[in-house]
Amino acid sequence: MNRLRQAREYMGFSLGEVAGYLRTDKGTVALIEDAGVVDDITVRRLSRLYQRPVGYLRGTEEAPPVPDAIMDVLDRNLLKGNDRREIMEFARFLRHAAEGPGPGKA
Repeated sequence: MNRLRQAREYMGFSLGEVAGYLRTDKGTVALIEDAGVVDDITVRRLSRLYQRPVGYLRGTEEAPPVPDAIMDVLDRNLLKGNDRREIMEFARFLRHAAEGPGPGKA
């Protein structure tokens, strides 16, 4: 699975929702995800929608350690106590999952 599809699914968007955002059809979005090839304007739009750097979506950068949306919530102190701790634990899990297994741990 490529990063475009992973980012869409992580954010909870359907193919139809992304197609509406891009003003295209679901088949085009699926083709973009399958081919992993997208023009600069579209990848910038998807970068904003998926809250991921363009380089990450293109496969030239690693995933950010904590998605910006989570950091925004944490920075504004909208979560307290256990909720805040659980979000941080989940963020750490995501960071380690993005890094993949270490050497010899496959």
